[in-house]
Amino acid sequence: MTLASQRLDSKVQAFRTRKETIKATYTAAEAQTRINEAFSGISEEMGDVGLAIQRAEDKTAQMQARAGAIDELLASGRSRTMSAQPGPHPGGAGQARCQHRDRVRAGADEG
Repeated sequence: MTLASQRLDSKVQAFRTRKETIKATYTAAEAQTRINEAFSGISEEMGDVGLAIQRAEDKTAQMQARAGAIDELLASGRSRTMSAQPGPHPGGAGQARCQHRDRVRAGADEG
């Protein structure tokens, strides 16, 4: 009977130890999950910031390319206009550029 009682006590103690180990492991896993979720949220926000910066850089590059293309068109158009009309251009290059940009924008709005 004493031997059976000792075995039972030993099993109960082993159960308690195992229960505490599982409980501690669960708490650690839960904490790790919360930490990972917090960092994940931060990384998502940083990713969003990175995407916003990339979009801004892309828009800037597109606008620079567009401005360069318009300048090339104006330069080729101005040379033809100036050769067709001797003397200084009445409105100056600035007016021609604005008129051309307005025509380009109007064409873009139609398409």
